[in-house]
Amino acid sequence: LGTLNLRGQVIWVADLGQFLGNTVPLRTDRPEIPVIAVEEQDTLLGLAIDQLGDMEWLDIEELQAPNNVADHIAPYVQGEWLGENTHQVLRLLDQVAILRSARWAT
Repeated sequence: LGTLNLRGQVIWVADLGQFLGNTVPLRTDRPEIPVIAVEEQDTLLGLAIDQLGDMEWLDIEELQAPNNVADHIAPYVQGEWLGENTHQVLRLLDQVAILRSARWAT
């Protein structure tokens, strides 16, 4: 996707949706694109996302093993929560697995 200046450091930014298999590229023709910065040891990467939703605290005790996860994203999912009212599945991604993925080489 490109690069970003984060506190004086230039970092690579990738389309997280496309990395996880979404065939539609992130729309970049807009004034702001939300980016999540992830770091592991000396590697820093920005993951661009379509939008940020509401934020809420999730209880780690309620984290469940991933269920019905597509094979191509399974290595990057650590677990999931089931929303109490919405029954929406919220997945916990493994940022270290994303950073170390062999997909970046292709």
